[in-house]
Amino acid sequence: MATAARCRWIGFLCCCTAELLLCCFLSAGCGGSGEVPDPDVKQNLRSLFEVYQMYTNDKRLPPPDEAALRSYVETLPADRKASMFLPPNLDHLFVSVRDGQKFAIKYGVVPDPTVAAGLAWEQNGKDGKRFVALSMGYVEEYDEASFQALQK
Repeated sequence: MATAARCRWIGFLCCCTAELLLCCFLSAGCGGSGEVPDPDVKQNLRSLFEVYQMYTNDKRLPPPDEAALRSYVETLPADRKASMFLPPNLDHLFVSVRDGQKFAIKYGVVPDPTVAAGLAWEQNGKDGKRFVALSMGYVEEYDEASFQALQK
């Protein structure tokens, strides 16, 4: 009988602990400045990186300029574009919604997954930070000093 009571007590403690942790995680997500990073910027940079890499793999050379990359994207089947979350209007793919400027893109560079180098980034970003698509495939937000160090 004592074992059954002990099991119920342990179960009760586990439930209370789980509820407490859940409350902590939920409340941590609600604090701070109230701003959420714009998912469109990260998604567009991810998509840009993906089409840049696809172009490089298919043609065995990186795209030389925006016109070549746009032309390549336009030739992709509609279902492929949808699976990559490409916007219907390609102008939206190449422009940051945070600063309203075209992304800076290093054309003519083969993405190297072993090097953390910027391949595409917001020109100004927001509040002193900008999102950067790294040649290893990640999209991260950098402050100005970190961005400058990344570019060296």
